[in-house]
Amino acid sequence: MHVKIEFMINFMELSIGSGHEQPCSLCDPTRSSDAQPLPIEEIEQRIRKIAPDAALLCGYEPFMHPELVRIVSSMVSAGIRRIGMRTDGGALSNPQAAHGCIEAGVRVFEIPLLAGDREKADRLSATPGLHAASAHGIAQINAASTDLDVAVFVCALIPLCSHNASQLVEMTQAALSAGVCAIRVECTDKDLIDHSLIITAHALATRAGVALFGAGCDSFIEGATLYEVRP
Repeated sequence: MHVKIEFMINFMELSIGSGHEQPCSLCDPTRSSDAQPLPIEEIEQRIRKIAPDAALLCGYEPFMHPELVRIVSSMVSAGIRRIGMRTDGGALSNPQAAHGCIEAGVRVFEIPLLAGDREKADRLSATPGLHAASAHGIAQINAASTDLDVAVFVCALIPLCSHNASQLVEMTQAALSAGVCAIRVECTDKDLIDHSLIITAHALATRAGVALFGAGCDSFIEGATLYEVRP
């Protein structure tokens, strides 16, 4: 069961670790070796200081943090009404993980998608099998949402780079096939944006009833902006 939101929701980014968030291993070969989780005490201090209405766990793969359950519990105790996480989705392919996250209070899942086909996606992520696991993870989130009768919001994050920009349409199709609520296109280099591809991708998403919107795309995408992540 998906939640349909008709207005902007600002999600404060809550970093739970240091390291590079760029998911493309070819753009940043050192990203995995540099990643380190923050101590739970520091994260809880940040939670108490910020206590926003909506917060998104980021900066480090949530399911690799040894204190993930405590982090989410602290967010709930702090009164954060909307809790989200940016995750590669692989761990969510385990039904227990998907159920556990939703039962703990997570309602928004943002899952990066690096390519439209398994082989290229796994190469860019440098993690064999991740593309299929992420798609299965989205399916498990949706299944858990139905089982628990709790509305969730699943967004595919498409971070465009020089290694995947030409596959925007294929990535959009893959996201739609996986069953997401929305697609967020992120691009820091505007020279990579091919407007014809964006128009095609947006048309595909619109026909499927899925919002496709952009970050760093000069508001070219005319989709519904269901939520916005801000640092």
